[in-house]
Amino acid sequence: AAPPTPSAASAASAPPEPSPTEPSSGDVASYFAGLDRIGGLDPTSVDSNALIQQALSGDVSGIDRIIDDHRQRQLAIARLSPPPDCAAYHQALTQLAADGLVVMQQLRAGILHNDINALMGLQTSAMRLQASGDQLQRMEAALRQEHGLR
Repeated sequence: AAPPTPSAASAASAPPEPSPTEPSSGDVASYFAGLDRIGGLDPTSVDSNALIQQALSGDVSGIDRIIDDHRQRQLAIARLSPPPDCAAYHQALTQLAADGLVVMQQLRAGILHNDINALMGLQTSAMRLQASGDQLQRMEAALRQEHGLR
């Protein structure tokens, strides 16, 4: 048998090219960079004491600002196209954002109508949101680790 030609030997030692359907770590990194650019509401920019005082007096303007900011972030997230490896994460993030908006709207309505029962009922929803957020963080950490991202 003839020895392998130089082009065959170099092809055999070259790393395999990624499959077009297999997302590269670069795609995942770009997706998370897009989410980072969208950012989140900086909790330090919300004066929780002022927000509570406003709410106690029936003023929901602070909550309205938070809701408006949340809607803008939802729209920006919806414009992102996740790579296949991030599809489940993106779906969970989108659902968490939608659920969070519902809770904020229920909070606003409860304050406006002085409905203590509605406000007390939000505790269960808030706990569910927290659990979903925790799961989302675990999903993100796993994706970042799988793709060698920090």
